[in-house]
Amino acid sequence: MNTLVVIINFAIDAPRSLEKVEQHWIEEVKELATHEDGWKPPIMLVGCKKDTRTDTNELKRMQELGIVPVTVEQNFDLPS
Repeated sequence: MNTLVVIINFAIDAPRSLEKVEQHWIEEVKELATHEDGWKPPIMLVGCKKDTRTDTNELKRMQELGIVPVTVEQNFDLPS
């Protein structure tokens, strides 16, 4: 495998998507993307839908569903 970088996306308005990254995707990517010589490509985590943090209609919809948007601090609290 010749992967140079891995990009993993999650939805800021769906905290469960970040949980899945933490619980499943990080380890799977580390395992599958490791080169034969042991080198592991960097993983770039990308939060999509950033505008939902400030969109009044989206915030109201999320509040009705009991959802809180993912914060920047949560993004950086992932295992390396």
